[in-house]
Amino acid sequence: MMVQRCTNKNRKDYEDYGGRGIRIYFDWVGPGGFQQFLADVGERPSKQYSLDRIDPDGHYEPDNVRWATKSQQNSNKSGFIIEFNNERLTVYEWADRLGMHPGALRKRFSRLAKAGLSREEVLLRALTTPNKRGRRKTRR
Repeated sequence: MMVQRCTNKNRKDYEDYGGRGIRIYFDWVGPGGFQQFLADVGERPSKQYSLDRIDPDGHYEPDNVRWATKSQQNSNKSGFIIEFNNERLTVYEWADRLGMHPGALRKRFSRLAKAGLSREEVLLRALTTPNKRGRRKTRR
């Protein structure tokens, strides 16, 4: 799938990968490429894991890929990073810090934004207002 996403212009998701310049490490393409990929990354631990780029804007290369679960990948997507008070965390990390479900935090952002507040005021209110329902169960 990695190769197809980056090279096959007929795929729907090509624009999100090859179309925006995401490339594959040269040793992982062509004859012997798959064996080199396995040597660098290792085999997939189980079907619950898929290949993830640590820096979502970076290339598929040895220092930028890992096997990750769906929730790990979702928290790593571009646009999920929120900077506030000189900290850069994902929505999942902010939600965990506030004791909230990530979906509840996203709804809070949406509700505040629809109220016509500035971006700064949305961030301030969303990330400093305690969770009224108590701490949520920790994610597994």
